Amino acid sequence: MEHHPAQSIKLADQYLAAAKLCLELRLINPAISMAVHSAIHAKDAVYLKETKTIPKPRSHGQAAGDLRSLGVLKESAIRQFARLIASKSEAEYGQEELLVLDAVASIQDAERFLSAVKKFLGSN
Repeated sequence: MEHHPAQSIKLADQYLAAAKLCLELRLINPAISMAVHSAIHAKDAVYLKETKTIPKPRSHGQAAGDLRSLGVLKESAIRQFARLIASKSEAEYGQEELLVLDAVASIQDAERFLSAVKKFLGSN
């Protein structure tokens, strides 16, 4: 099955919408998780545009460095992605409910990252 950047962006938009709904329902960890997955799909769109493939990094932490090595996004966007990826394990596998402020920050990072990716895709 061939993948396209537009499909990855559609999924990123859907996960971001889900993150916002989870936050409205006070489902904090799921809100953060959905924000993370939005960013992952946005990252995939960048790779599909640049390399026509989606790499499988050895770790989620490595994904930010790999994205940086492409050299197509500003450092601020890479940092947003890195912060989101760093929260993935705690939000999805941790036993503690995270803070509402953490969810708000994750959603904001996901919105900004997705916006940067859409800007990149539109400029190419």
